[in-house]
Amino acid sequence: PGPRMTASCSEGREGNEDWRDGHQLPWHPVHPVKVSEVQLNTRPFHQETALVAPGAPMAVATTLGRRPASTLKLSEHLGSGTMGTLGTLGTWLPAASASSSAFAVPGPKMPEAFAATSASRPPPGLELPQTLLESFHAARPRLTKRMKRMALTNLIRTPEGAEEISFKLDSATHSFCAELVAAILPELPNLACDLHGIQVLSKLLALPTLSQELRCKLAQLLQGSILKLTKDRYGCWFVQQAIQHVPSELQEMIQAELKGKIFVCSQHLHGNFVLQKCVELLPGSISFIIKELKNHVLEAALHVYSCRVLQRLIEHCKHERPDMAGLFDILLRPDTLQKLVLDPYGNNVVRAVLACGNRQHVQKIVKVFLCGEAELIVYARNRHGSLVLERCLESLNCDQKELLTERNALMSAILGTEDASLFSQIALDRFGNYIVQRTIEVCEGPEQQRVQELLNGLGHKLRRSVNGRHILQAARKKFGSFAFGSTLGVTPADLTDLTDLTDLTD
Repeated sequence: PGPRMTASCSEGREGNEDWRDGHQLPWHPVHPVKVSEVQLNTRPFHQETALVAPGAPMAVATTLGRRPASTLKLSEHLGSGTMGTLGTLGTWLPAASASSSAFAVPGPKMPEAFAATSASRPPPGLELPQTLLESFHAARPRLTKRMKRMALTNLIRTPEGAEEISFKLDSATHSFCAELVAAILPELPNLACDLHGIQVLSKLLALPTLSQELRCKLAQLLQGSILKLTKDRYGCWFVQQAIQHVPSELQEMIQAELKGKIFVCSQHLHGNFVLQKCVELLPGSISFIIKELKNHVLEAALHVYSCRVLQRLIEHCKHERPDMAGLFDILLRPDTLQKLVLDPYGNNVVRAVLACGNRQHVQKIVKVFLCGEAELIVYARNRHGSLVLERCLESLNCDQKELLTERNALMSAILGTEDASLFSQIALDRFGNYIVQRTIEVCEGPEQQRVQELLNGLGHKLRRSVNGRHILQAARKKFGSFAFGSTLGVTPADLTDLTDLTDLTD
């Protein structure tokens, strides 16, 4: 309650039963701000300009409902008097002098009782609590149920409000969580796509004290919005967290809303992360993902984002599954492998097969490198092909018994014969030197003698090259500094730490 309305205000009230609701709309200060610049949202009931009665109750620190038809400055109905200022987040700073009129704006005359105290205290109805969340609770008695929900959701959309509610969630009770969930449910899809809203929602979902019932309510409200959220920058993160905390409730929704759009989502900047999370946490219900990607295996493997989904399928799904077996049959064709090995993204898929595949899968990949010496040199000198070849050597060395034939064949192709050797041709290459280093590490028995002979033939070329010095360092670890260095005339000082060296091109 405050001073009585002026005559012009009382005229607007006549014949209108909703006068009180019309003047309970809030103001949204941008702090620090002068009170004379604060905009009050009003809705006129007639053609003439409506005035807000001083002291009328107003909701604080939020914006509700649609944009009003017109706005009035606070100074227009407070009259020409000395205005105080609003400090940071609800601190009232009275004016320095009662005689000052720096912020005075012509308008209706201020009631005397109100003008006498306006310089020393904030106007009635504008006493602000210290925090935004406290201001929301202070305005609750004057707000309807719908207005409360809108007030809280709009508070979440502000950086200060999101930070404050996130801090409150650290020690939140079940009743506070239930109230928060009830308020955000109608606006959940929109809040999940908001920069500040996702901060609160992520904290809420990961809260240990949040009951499973409330989590299920949040998940159910995602129905019809899965595709939209999957392609959104912030929404995709919320879907991933929902899959992690309530996977059973989302299985059918994801399958129903993403079916037929898997390949498009896998190529999306944000959508591919949702599919990866589905593969990791829902491996038993992703047949529709495998089926759709199987029709676009080569395109997906060569794509910067889709290749990630294929890697997760290779890592987390059982290879004996009929749908996965069909995917491998297409992926490991010789013509397909030749393209993937030299591709900047496809090589990651092939290396995932080498790391997680069975013996038959590895054999098919090794055959690509045994087609001939010319092709093997191309792969060894290529940035991406050298990575796959290096991974082949590691995989074959781990499974020597099962893949002994393939290992011996590949090592023979690299070490060559007495007349020619791939080892010597790629030793000083920018990428080929990594193949040489890996060959030195995995060589055994007669292969070690052959490696030392090839290194002796290279002689001082290795000492004059940065790549060669890395090879010498690998040889020192394998054969020892004295046993190996003396054969080449290399001193221990030449085989010291090479951490400061960088790779150079030929």
